[in-house]
Amino acid sequence: MSAPTPPSPSVRLAAAEANATAARDRLTRDLAEFQARLDPRLIAQAAVEQGREAGLASVETARRNPGAVAGAAGLVGILLLRKPLRRLFRRKRKVPAQVRAPGSPPDTPPIVIK
Repeated sequence: MSAPTPPSPSVRLAAAEANATAARDRLTRDLAEFQARLDPRLIAQAAVEQGREAGLASVETARRNPGAVAGAAGLVGILLLRKPLRRLFRRKRKVPAQVRAPGSPPDTPPIVIK
């Protein structure tokens, strides 16, 4: 058996040019597709549509579960108002009253009334 003859340089060059052209076409197509996907107007439009769908779904869920919504709103309110609520419910330290017994000399320690 004889070894196959290698293709001539002009045939290899033509094949390489064809591969390069095909790769350039694929790159151009992919780049155009990415640019279309990254268009700010299209991204904003998709976000608005998703927001509408999510908003409608969340409103419907809230109508079906009013207790859960009220509980979540209460938790958020408590988290937002935790410092004022802490001050409201914090116990004030009562300072014990110190009274001197009537007729006692000034150097006698006072009586502590709790």
